[in-house]
Amino acid sequence: MDSMQTNMLHLMGLRRDHEDGILCDILSRLPARDAARTSALSTRWRRLWRSVPLVLADAHLKHTGPPPPPVSEIDQVDGLGGVLRRAVDGTRDVASAVSRALAAHPGPFRSVHVTCTRMDAHHAELALWLQLLAAKGVQELVLVYQASKLDAGVRLPATLFRCSSLTCLYIGFLRFPDVATIQRAGAFPHLRELGLCSLVMGVRDLALLLDRCPVLENLEIVGHRELVRLRVASHSLRCVELCESVVEEITVEHAARLERLMFWEICGAGTKVSPKNMVRSVRVLGIQCETTIHKPPGMLNPKFLQQTGPIDCLQKHIKKVIIREFRIHRSELDFVKFIAERGQVLEKIVIVLAQSYSSSADRLRSSMRTFMASVKLANEDCKVIVCESPFPSDGTAWCFQGAFNMSKDPFDVSQCSNSGASCRAA
Repeated sequence: MDSMQTNMLHLMGLRRDHEDGILCDILSRLPARDAARTSALSTRWRRLWRSVPLVLADAHLKHTGPPPPPVSEIDQVDGLGGVLRRAVDGTRDVASAVSRALAAHPGPFRSVHVTCTRMDAHHAELALWLQLLAAKGVQELVLVYQASKLDAGVRLPATLFRCSSLTCLYIGFLRFPDVATIQRAGAFPHLRELGLCSLVMGVRDLALLLDRCPVLENLEIVGHRELVRLRVASHSLRCVELCESVVEEITVEHAARLERLMFWEICGAGTKVSPKNMVRSVRVLGIQCETTIHKPPGMLNPKFLQQTGPIDCLQKHIKKVIIREFRIHRSELDFVKFIAERGQVLEKIVIVLAQSYSSSADRLRSSMRTFMASVKLANEDCKVIVCESPFPSDGTAWCFQGAFNMSKDPFDVSQCSNSGASCRAA
């Protein structure tokens, strides 16, 4: 064989490898049911399947079409592809389909979502799934228990802590594993994103979990079913979100990379705020609060603003303030005046009207112009922008994962409305 023939064969091999790479990328983005069916196309597709990281969601395994084909027909497709086709097509039992798919695929698993399975009826299977996921290298895992009652949570097997390959983990409506059953070596050395939704876990459980996540960057806690006592002492955390929970204490220390703190619909159990609680690395702070004087003590009101001393962060560092669900109440106007007269480097105040006020947007903009003309701005170049709400109804829509995107402002919706107008020209 001369050199020209050798080069041609080499180029053909490179082309085939490139095509295989494209096909593998396509397969890795398909739901497990559809990806497994491609094994019927040719022996080449069946070979590729073995090398593709699996994307599996039990919601995709629900059999909603005609009865599955006879096993004899499925067996005509040999190899691993046939096994997986039987796993996803050959049963109406979603839990069994998950078990068979996880057992049949050699791994790794790019993404596994179990959100439709009644885990109280399949607790033994859950333990087996976690063993398989740990052994075969799962990267993203979502476990949500479909509970009929909040007090009927299923306890997570401690095997979860063996899934050391995880980079993203969301668990909801479950009980945290018994600490005594967790191996000392169990940890998540690669986990960067963690979401905890309506979990039953104690203060020590939360501390233990965070201690086992040395490179965690994004933390979300929603609807916590115990008092939250959170200590943020991490050199990797960049964003912490806390929503619909009762907070006893939040301590932030040794968190040099922390950029975002979000508190959404939380209430404090005797929590006190001190001027000494300063986190200089935080660039975005989100707080949902009431501004009307008709609320219980502790809510934002004119007396509170009058008693507030100098705020170094507001005076020297804050460049943008976004206020949603604005209704032009007196207390809201007082708050806008408070920050506008103190923000020496403040560049923009974005006011998003409540949806029910959108029909009067032009009139309210005019009112805001008149009001702002009486305000002595600390920074004369500061703009006040009034936007109509992009949301279909009153109430603030919120995307938890959107806040994890550090390249975007999670609050600014001024780009969402074509009618946003500045009350003062630059």
